Amino acid sequence: MSIRIAPALFRILLAEDDVDDAEILCHAARKSVPKVLMQVVHRGEEVIDILSGGASEQDPDRGIRPSLILLDIALPGKSGLQVLSWIRERPEFVRIPVIMLTGSIDPDDVHRALSLGANSYLMKPASTSALEAMVQSLVCYWSALNRTGF
Repeated sequence: MSIRIAPALFRILLAEDDVDDAEILCHAARKSVPKVLMQVVHRGEEVIDILSGGASEQDPDRGIRPSLILLDIALPGKSGLQVLSWIRERPEFVRIPVIMLTGSIDPDDVHRALSLGANSYLMKPASTSALEAMVQSLVCYWSALNRTGF
């Protein structure tokens, strides 16, 4: 497996099954970092496919290491927790920040996500404006303030 790295662009892999939430998240991220590349998937298996696959003519961004992964817990197919476990079992992905961005307030979900290696567990706010503000802060922090070594 080969992972291509494109350091000039901040890349976010967003796994979100709700199309409306995905659109809000993408819009908010682009307001924070205009040159952000958002790759959106709606199923857990798609995250694994993207991370483990090489680029192709049909999907040139496949296999490019994301700068940040935003992962919902309630994904169809493999859950966000299953995907997080898969990511953290692979040394080549261990330094990619994974943020659980979810509607679940279940303490077991919080505990499990953090135990599996999530960098943060964030509840999606109910209002669109609060969700946008949270994502803008999140993207600003991970793209400009935090140093990951990439």
